[in-house]
Amino acid sequence: MTNGVRRWAKLVAGLLVTGVCSWLIIQQVDLSRLWVVLSSADPSWIVLGLFFLSMAYLLRIVRWWLMLRAIVPTLPLMACAGPFLSSIALNNLLPFRAGDVMRVVGFCRQLTLPASSVLGSLVLERLLDLTAILIMFFVAVPHATPEGFPAEVLVTAGWLGLVCVVLIVVTIAMPEALARLTANIALEVRNRAWGRAGRLAQWVGHFFSSLALMRTRQQIIPLVLLSLGAWCLEGALFAAVAKSVHIDDPGIAPWFALSTGTLGTLLPSTPGYVGTFDYLTMVGFLAYGFSQSVAAACALLVHVVLWVPQTTVGMVSLLIIKLKPTAPVVRSPSTAKVSA
Repeated sequence: MTNGVRRWAKLVAGLLVTGVCSWLIIQQVDLSRLWVVLSSADPSWIVLGLFFLSMAYLLRIVRWWLMLRAIVPTLPLMACAGPFLSSIALNNLLPFRAGDVMRVVGFCRQLTLPASSVLGSLVLERLLDLTAILIMFFVAVPHATPEGFPAEVLVTAGWLGLVCVVLIVVTIAMPEALARLTANIALEVRNRAWGRAGRLAQWVGHFFSSLALMRTRQQIIPLVLLSLGAWCLEGALFAAVAKSVHIDDPGIAPWFALSTGTLGTLLPSTPGYVGTFDYLTMVGFLAYGFSQSVAAACALLVHVVLWVPQTTVGMVSLLIIKLKPTAPVVRSPSTAKVSA
């Protein structure tokens, strides 16, 4: 299957999944009641939720900066903010995770790093995020009502948890060995004059070297704490939205809905995760006894409150970057010392 056919297949699959999830919401929710709940939302709680969201993204930007600073100690924090926010906006607007691709290859000069190092930070970031989300999920799921929660989601989360543990163990325990292996492969390939294969092996070696630098004992604990803090703050946004529709005591339901909705973004969907995020966020609220109209209102409000600021701020950041280009020398981590 060619890349073009594969991309079209992913796009069609995303449209189908989005359509099914949107249909499920429409089938299960009284739309007139949903409108009543949405129109009664208290905007002051939404404003508080936006504050929690901004703090969550500040922690995520600091986390990414700490990862990259392990390779380039002089990298300023503000150099990371624009690329990070721009990539989120592009993911919201374009298919095929275009924002992630842009963050890896489009901001290398601004970050003074090769693409392989930025990719290493993105892989570690995703592992940390998935770990934090699964922790929230498994802490909250025992208190959910079984009749309100699909067993299939629980089984899927269990498998994701197992895969996540394996990936984290490999990431933390083995990057130095993998870096040495790929470096030896690159040397052997160069000796045989296989130009393109040698460059690929060297690129993979840089990736593992960068990953090793980012996950040292001094680095990993702050990164885990920042990840947990960021997701707890984003869960506070969900709680503020629940309060805005007059849920007096949402308990830990918002953090459970955050975990189910975020896991839903792993499914194929349209840009911005329309349908998948909304339906599984609604399922998370339903599992804690929310009515269907209130659960759907919370899911839709959260999605809007997430999407609009992320996209607006991210596109402004991208415009600023493009209007003020930088062109420093891109450094390679291949000569950096990898410490355990």
